[in-house]
Amino acid sequence: MLRARPPLRAFLIAAVGSITGAVLIVGWQSGWPVALGVVGLVVGALAVLLAVTATVLTWRFQTTLIVARDTLTVTSGRRRTVFSWRDIAEIDVKGARLVVTPVGGGRPTVAYVNPRQVTQPSFQAIGTLIAERLDASRGYRID
Repeated sequence: MLRARPPLRAFLIAAVGSITGAVLIVGWQSGWPVALGVVGLVVGALAVLLAVTATVLTWRFQTTLIVARDTLTVTSGRRRTVFSWRDIAEIDVKGARLVVTPVGGGRPTVAYVNPRQVTQPSFQAIGTLIAERLDASRGYRID
């Protein structure tokens, strides 16, 4: 499974924003100017929106690759595509995209991966495994 790292920076900013908004709202209730209460409400709402957006995007950009003997299953977000190895013309990593091109010029399937993962050993191991399966499906052998 290729997972995006948790968006710690966004969560930290959202936490600080929520605390700041709460302090301003409590201060407004304690007699501070109304403008600070309005600013507190806006900052708090934006902080919650940031946390929700970061969580949804992290979940949405999660990619699952299941490498089986006869098939490659790519699940990205809600979309799940199953390929037979003999039906795959090419698999390529282009920036933050894993592109699986089927034989016959069909529409490529695109799965998004974290660009920082491309250099990780686990991603390299998946690439090696996929290359071995593709070679085996075409009858290539390493002696």
